Amino acid sequence: MEIIKRLFKGRIDRKNYALGILFYVLMAFLFAFVTAFLIDTFVYQFLYYPLLVAVFALGFSLHIRRFHDRGDSGWGVLFMLIPIVNIIFFLILLFEKGDEKENEFGTPIPKDAKFFDMLLGKK
Repeated sequence: MEIIKRLFKGRIDRKNYALGILFYVLMAFLFAFVTAFLIDTFVYQFLYYPLLVAVFALGFSLHIRRFHDRGDSGWGVLFMLIPIVNIIFFLILLFEKGDEKENEFGTPIPKDAKFFDMLLGKK
């Protein structure tokens, strides 16, 4: 349960956000590929929904932490659910610099931060 809390707290910089989105897309394709072969099997019934929730939680956590890096509330992620508007917000999150100083969501990300530590919310 602690890892879930860490996923949605803190900040993530632009570089790690882009890498996280790439990792997220690869995981989503892998998930779709694996489940396509398991449809109508016993394993599918138990794996599909928990894995689906995990993949979406990872994506939402990336967006929320990027909003935090800009000094905005994580609730802004709800705009990512609106078609067309989500593309605009994605581009803003991808290219706009975050706060260079500490904000209410934490300190800036160190330049030497490891990607998977960032992804799992360890820094």
